[in-house]
Amino acid sequence: MIKTAFLLFLNQHIQTEVDQIQHELKLISADLANDTKSSAGDKFETAREMANQEINKLQTVLLDKKRFLQLLQSESFSKTHTSIQAGTLVQISGQWYFFGVPFGKLIYKEKQILGIGLTAPLAQFFLKNKTGAELQFNGNEFHIEKLF
Repeated sequence: MIKTAFLLFLNQHIQTEVDQIQHELKLISADLANDTKSSAGDKFETAREMANQEINKLQTVLLDKKRFLQLLQSESFSKTHTSIQAGTLVQISGQWYFFGVPFGKLIYKEKQILGIGLTAPLAQFFLKNKTGAELQFNGNEFHIEKLF
């Protein structure tokens, strides 16, 4: 089935991102550990602070990605749905969307799929709608074609 294969692909994609972030964190931490204080103390402190800010930013992104991986493992994400909800892969007016994980745009089997978090206004608008629904949002018309 298309959704099962897509979930596997998405899981692998996000795991790759997690691995890359963890690698970047190790590199930055190693640089900090190897950095020695020079005679220009202010430059040293500024560089350390910038590195610490980058570490904090990466750790926040890492936590989000790990949370996404946990969501993908949940039972609700593996089910086929009859209405749009968390874990629904849906074709709307020729475009593909995945609801519940805001991963941005991915190309999967020559299809562009947009990951939308459930708190996004567009997701809120589509939630609980079913195949065949005709909707208008911000002056645009949408037709829900397929749900997986």
